[in-house]
Amino acid sequence: MSGNFGFDKRAHERLVDDSMRDAGKDAQAAFDRVHRSYAGKPVPIVFAQLRSATRGLPLDLSDKALREYAQTISNGTRIVFDVRKAKL
Repeated sequence: MSGNFGFDKRAHERLVDDSMRDAGKDAQAAFDRVHRSYAGKPVPIVFAQLRSATRGLPLDLSDKALREYAQTISNGTRIVFDVRKAKL
């Protein structure tokens, strides 16, 4: 059985863009939930909540990055997640 296989590069790029956009929305929702509940709390508590909230997301967030995010939220600042800068 033989056949031709064509690769639609534009369709692939749209699929990747859609997946990245969805991952970004999910990540932003997770950061917002933690911010609403834990802004102003100690960093170790915020860190634990961020780790839990981001588990299962297609993100490669190191403990160092999570600690920086936790510090920011602990200071009361909302994280605006930019999926273009994240490792997916």
